[in-house]
Amino acid sequence: MLSVAELPETELCTALLDGEVVRVGPGFAPIDLPDSVEQRARALGLVLPRRLIADRRTAAWVHGAIRALPRRLEACARADERASSLLLSDASVREVIIDDRELLDLDGVRVTQPLRTVLDLVRSPEFDDALAAVARAVSAHCGVTLSECLAELRRRRHLPKKSEAIARLSLALG
Repeated sequence: MLSVAELPETELCTALLDGEVVRVGPGFAPIDLPDSVEQRARALGLVLPRRLIADRRTAAWVHGAIRALPRRLEACARADERASSLLLSDASVREVIIDDRELLDLDGVRVTQPLRTVLDLVRSPEFDDALAAVARAVSAHCGVTLSECLAELRRRRHLPKKSEAIARLSLALG
């Protein structure tokens, strides 16, 4: 993954115009590298501090469920690790309780697993048709089923607004 740290921006833009590289989020990759989850994670690693976890729409992009990296990055930090103040101002960072089994580590970039990504999307306070569409895309692209999501929600005993999340899941994936 190339960035302005390796080459001047003018050279990267020239290589892009010449068809030698493609844009991958905040980075550039050689044209002959196949598009992959790992490649998108490496690109995200150029701007996401290591202690943060890509989640919601940003995770959906890493998983390949949506085409473009959101302009405003969405990330979380474990409640006991505290959110980083080093992140760019155009990011949304929240503190969460998250289990290791809900995470993927891709070349040092942590991303929520597809199931957790769907659940985070439907539990978002800003849930609307657009977020429902992203949840549906993650579900379809990554093979996350409605029954898996419902089982995971039911497993969590003290989850705030659980019944609202179940209704939203049925709307988004049903």
